Amino acid sequence: MAGTSGGYNAGVRQGSSRLLLSVLIVVGGLLAGLLLAAVWAAPRVERVVPSTSAPSTASLRISFTRPMDQASVEAAFSIEPASSGRLRWIGNTLIFTPDRPWEEQIFVNSRLSRGARSQRGLPLIGARAWSFRVGSPRLLYLWPSGGNADLYAATLDSAEPERLTESEHGVREYAVGGMGSVVVYA
Repeated sequence: MAGTSGGYNAGVRQGSSRLLLSVLIVVGGLLAGLLLAAVWAAPRVERVVPSTSAPSTASLRISFTRPMDQASVEAAFSIEPASSGRLRWIGNTLIFTPDRPWEEQIFVNSRLSRGARSQRGLPLIGARAWSFRVGSPRLLYLWPSGGNADLYAATLDSAEPERLTESEHGVREYAVGGMGSVVVYA
């Protein structure tokens, strides 16, 4: 009898261990799935414009992958050098427009500190920072005046203009938009 009860207890213990291991695997899988779902659903910065350089009149745009709690994003937003301006939203994009043009040849640094979150309350993971350089004003013009002209750009301090297009039939007209950061031509 003693050998039988020991075998029975060992079998019960082994069965309990397997059950406990199965429960731990299921619970661990659920927790991992929830964590992955939270990371997937967490808001991210999708795009920042300008990213490298910009004219002195450029606005800063930060686009998110999810609808954001605007108050939390605005509270987490900072810019250096300090500049007064207006914050506004278009969809999932925060736009900062300075009251006055940026000073030329400086770096503008922007930051989102911890605390920015989506409308669903999920946090933007970690702080984020970006910078861009403010360029000198550029003069755009078509040249030569008689014939198939191309679009050129020149800064006031450069001796050599930059050729922006090279078209067999020439550029007929152009327009500047996006607060001086976009050129459209035909």
